[in-house]
This record gives sequence, C-alpha cells and structure tokens, in this order.
Amino acid sequence: MAAQALPNSKNTLIISLVQRELEASMKVLPYLTDLSAFASKGAKTVSVPRLSSYTAANRSFGAAFSEATLTDAVDAIAIDQNTGVLWVEDKADEIQSSIDFRMAAAKRAAGAVGRFASSAIYTGLSAGAGTNINGGSPADVTKANMLDLREYVLCNEGNIDDMAYLVSCDQESVLLNIADFIRSDSYGAQSTALESGVIGKLYGVPVVIDNNIGSQQVFCIDKAGYAYAAQRSMNMQAEDDIQYGSSAQKVVCDFLWGHGTLQTAEKSAGAGNSPLVAALRD
Repeated sequence: MAAQALPNSKNTLIISLVQRELEASMKVLPYLTDLSAFASKGAKTVSVPRLSSYTAANRSFGAAFSEATLTDAVDAIAIDQNTGVLWVEDKADEIQSSIDFRMAAAKRAAGAVGRFASSAIYTGLSAGAGTNINGGSPADVTKANMLDLREYVLCNEGNIDDMAYLVSCDQESVLLNIADFIRSDSYGAQSTALESGVIGKLYGVPVVIDNNIGSQQVFCIDKAGYAYAAQRSMNMQAEDDIQYGSSAQKVVCDFLWGHGTLQTAEKSAGAGNSPLVAALRD
C-alpha cells in the first residue's frame, strides 16, 4: 500500500498561513478603505471619484434659484507596490534541523512584508495629513492634542464610527495617564470583538498601538481618508536552486498592492492632503 502524501495541500496551508500573518502584522488595515475588489487584472491604478458639495440657499418668492454645480475629480491609487522576501533553503542543512523551516521562514517573511507595507502606509498618512498639530517640532502627545486631532477630522465631516487613533509605542504610556482614557479591559463583553492592537478608547474613538509608527506620532483618521488595494494577495512560489545542492530551493513570498490618500484637497486640506487625516507631527 502506498503511503499518503499531501504536498499540494501543505503548500495551500502555508500560503493561507502567510496571508493570515500578513493581515495580523498590518494592524492599520481595518481602519482604511479596502479597494481590492477594484484592482482587477490589468489595472495599474484604482480611481475613486469624488464630488464637491452643494451650498443651499433660500429663494425669494417670485425669483429663481441660482444654479449650482458640482466639481468632479478622482483620487487615483497606484498599484505600484511589489513587496516581498526571497530566500534559499539548503536542504542538506535543513535535514539536520528539528524545525519545519519552510513553515517558519514563510511566517517570518509574511511578517516582514507586513511591517514594510505598514511603514509605507504610515509614511503616506504623514504626507497626506490635512493638518499637523506639532508641525516639525516633535513632542509627546497631550490631552489637548488628542482633542484637536479628533476635532479636525470631525469638523471635516468625519464619521466617528469610522475613526481611529493610530499611535506609536512610545506614546502609549502618555495616553494611559489621560484620565478620560478607557482601557480595553474595561469594555466588558465587547472586549472579544476588539481589533488587533486596540488598547482602549478615548472620546469614543478606538486607540491602536502599532510599533510600525515613528516615535512621537499619532494619527486620527476616518477610513474614508485613506485606502489600500491588493491586486494579488500574499503568495509564495519555489524553484530548484542546485548551486546549493541537489535538493536546495529558492523561495519567494510577495504581495502586489497600492495605497494612497482619498478626498484630497477637499474642505480645508491642501493639494494632495486629506481633511480626514490628522497627524501629531509632520
């Protein structure tokens, strides 16, 4: 009787693992608009239409309303990020190891891609922020700063149900000393539904700690202000690499995606900036 082998399903399991690991390492994703459904084959950009607003007026009896017009524009999200990790597995060396190297390496590769992509998104958020509270003079966040960040987004028609504070690790202890902060362990039954990285709420807005954010930085965002699009989800492929022996393989994990600012130049924001993204420093 032949022994059962499952090489194909094992590879499927590993790919599923790296996709989960990528998502877990990118704590910011739930707080962005996901345009992946529009990143079809052949697309180099995803265009998101936006319209200006009408201004209402009272009409005098017997007089006509003044004609109002809308200005249309698009925010284009370029699918130009091809992020990945390449490594070589020396099977002669691996056979003397007690670990499943492919599984361990794939998981770490996905984590590295997630950290790289997260850092790129935070760089984009910083560049696209409609306001910077501390400008070019970094300092620890204050209660007044957190209120100002929240106020900026709300006053530009942000939806508090879609908002989040994204906070660097070095500011966590500062926030925990704000009296109005509600820790996640005080949520009661709701705590099981918390997103990864959420440590609590401040003024009704979830607070997410992410070590991919630079020091002394806090963002307050509405998910309508920034987007990402995955054209090809995290994938893995291997080929023989005989220069390292008869069983050696070269393996790659990669992710094709894009990201960018939405609602640019609307409300009080300048060109390239979103009124739904506020930053503590530039």
